[in-house]
Amino acid sequence: MLEISGLHFGYGEREVLRGIDAKLQPGTLCGLFGPNGSGKTTLFKCCLKLLATPAGTVHIDGLDVAGLSAGEMARRVAYVPQEHDSPFPYLVKEIVLMGRTPHMGRGLFEIPEADREAVAEALDAVGIGDLADARYDQLSGGQRQLVLVSRAIAQRTPLIVLDEPTSALDFDNQVRIWRILHRLAMEGTTVLACSHDPNHVAWFCDRVLVLDRGRIVVDGSPEAAITESTIRSLYEEACQVSRINGLPVVIPGFAGSHRMRAPMASRIR
Repeated sequence: MLEISGLHFGYGEREVLRGIDAKLQPGTLCGLFGPNGSGKTTLFKCCLKLLATPAGTVHIDGLDVAGLSAGEMARRVAYVPQEHDSPFPYLVKEIVLMGRTPHMGRGLFEIPEADREAVAEALDAVGIGDLADARYDQLSGGQRQLVLVSRAIAQRTPLIVLDEPTSALDFDNQVRIWRILHRLAMEGTTVLACSHDPNHVAWFCDRVLVLDRGRIVVDGSPEAAITESTIRSLYEEACQVSRINGLPVVIPGFAGSHRMRAPMASRIR
């Protein structure tokens, strides 16, 4: 469980988070949605204890993160950054094995069989078992992102926080990752994933937190959060929210407009 109470944070005199309150129960897949600069990444860093908060608290499984060591944090929360470049030519399986570090003993050379199995299961869960012996630094950006998700799964924490987990992936792998996150939530893991795509949070999440200018402006189901009025309040462009096979689909307000297509047609001529 993740509980955030009265959280404030700023860089110098610039206030970024203004009284954030949220409580996520175990087994929840929650989407954090909002425009650039709204404070999403800063909120993640405060939850992960990477930034010291001047006011407010963050609790994971009932424990105040302010009193947890780095090792205790790593056993309770896994983090998937938006991108990661390794300066060393690690193999994929070695990157994923790093997720097991919080659970390992002090031995330097012997890797317990349980940890090897956890790595293999995490690679298979994301569908990249065939990349286990590939060099991480020679993979595409999308493949590296899949490896980082595998590492978080191998860490086996009650909470996983992901910053734009599908931004570098093609459509097929985007859907694959969101389905994996949904399955993890069904198995009891609390998942908090940031996304700029309103359709992703509407299609896959149980709950949505909409963040704007450092405040949570909407907290509810995807149906209640991803609406035309919400999107209009965040962005200048108008949008339409339709439904296809029961799913909400957000499209630009100008989609299908002949006036938008005409200039392009004239340029083609």
